[in-house]
Amino acid sequence: QKLTLNLGLRYDLHVSRIERFDRLLNFSRTTINPVTGTAGAFLFVGRNTGSRHQSDDDRNNFGPRLGFAYRISDKTVVRGGGAINFISPFNEGDTNAGLGLSPTFSTRGVNNQASSTTPTISISNPFPAGLVPPAGDTPGLAALVGDSGSFVDRRYPTPEFFAWNLGIQRELRSNLLVEIAYAGSKGNKLAGPAIELNHLRPEHLALGDSLRAMVPNPFLGKITSGPLSTAQVERQLLLRPFPQFISVVQQGVHDYFSNYHSLQVRVEQRVTAGFSILGAYTFSKLIDNGPGFGEAGGSPQNVYDRASEKVVSGEDIPHRLVASYLYELPFGRGKRYLSTGLAGALLGGWQISGISTFSQERPLVVTATGGAFLPGTRRPDLKGDPALPGDQRSFLRWFNTDAFASPPTAFSFGSVPRTLARTRRPGFQIWDLSIQKDTIVKENYTIQFRCELFNAFNKTNFLGPGTALGLGNFGQISAARPARQIQFALKFIF
Repeated sequence: QKLTLNLGLRYDLHVSRIERFDRLLNFSRTTINPVTGTAGAFLFVGRNTGSRHQSDDDRNNFGPRLGFAYRISDKTVVRGGGAINFISPFNEGDTNAGLGLSPTFSTRGVNNQASSTTPTISISNPFPAGLVPPAGDTPGLAALVGDSGSFVDRRYPTPEFFAWNLGIQRELRSNLLVEIAYAGSKGNKLAGPAIELNHLRPEHLALGDSLRAMVPNPFLGKITSGPLSTAQVERQLLLRPFPQFISVVQQGVHDYFSNYHSLQVRVEQRVTAGFSILGAYTFSKLIDNGPGFGEAGGSPQNVYDRASEKVVSGEDIPHRLVASYLYELPFGRGKRYLSTGLAGALLGGWQISGISTFSQERPLVVTATGGAFLPGTRRPDLKGDPALPGDQRSFLRWFNTDAFASPPTAFSFGSVPRTLARTRRPGFQIWDLSIQKDTIVKENYTIQFRCELFNAFNKTNFLGPGTALGLGNFGQISAARPARQIQFALKFIF
């Protein structure tokens, strides 16, 4: 009588894609390329692999779940639960590059003007340099040698989330409920941005400007087009992991993770004398090793040192309070005051409702311009504390810009972490209100008037400052969330 259990088991199977003509790509880091004799070759799915599927299906996605509620007393209940959830793999094929179709499509750039007055193309001859026919799968393991390509890895696991919570609910008085809970989650095999596999290793960056030196090309005569077909090439091209290619991009990387913990407090006052309120406060921390949606600096600074990317997430919001409320004026038909007469008709049927949000904002992601042959998003060096006391902050200098400096050389990584947990965008507060009146014309016929105000008090909520070292807006705030917006509606209900 006091204990309720909810047990479940879910199975998810995401079958990887098949293309009608087997034009999809994988990549092998160990297969010897028949053109250059070096390791690394693109594989055509269904021709160079044992399956027509672009990746191996993840078939062990069993998601158990448990929920329970235990009644300690008539006014106190303990609730909790946990589950393993699976989500669809990232990059289901919205672009050619994301599909891994590199050899089967081609592009041709054109320059419309040879000078300021002489066009080089016309409607009758729009491609004077000709079109590049797609190579298709004819080259086999020699595909894209001397060129660039993207692929989807055979290992393409289904992202998974472990989620759990434990809380206690207490009825303080009639219609007033308070709940305190802990909730957490752990994400594994999460999707993230594509990664370039053909970057120089960090130890090679110590060669500095000599990376640009021209050296004899060992692939001369083997590669017949592109930057790798000339008698001499830059040294840096030959020091890459797969020197027979310009670029090798892995799409839909699934090796990111997240870790979330939160304390949640909820207060609910059900409708009493026409008034109700629901308030929720969350104190949380989110750690991950990959950028969230909208986070600047998408790719890791050093793809060979992914461990250093583990920091407080760019989506972390430690404090957030949201309250929704409703108040019906006690006038008019069926109410306490002025239930009849003209005054009751005019004052009756009014209600005010709204949602108020008070939130801390996300940490800053500071990047640096410049850099040569670096694997990913470059970051500056940290020379001091980037945080400024509240009385020293301004919209022209939101954080301590003197705490950052460019790395000593164009071939150096910066020491700034991926996010700055103590230096954040400005927090915000938003009041969205609604004023509504229902007027009963006669039985089953009602006219409803509604006025909705978004950011009702026209509070200025600023967006984040410029975070790219070397640009003119570095540290400056120059934009804000929308100002107050008002809309009216009239509805006839019958």
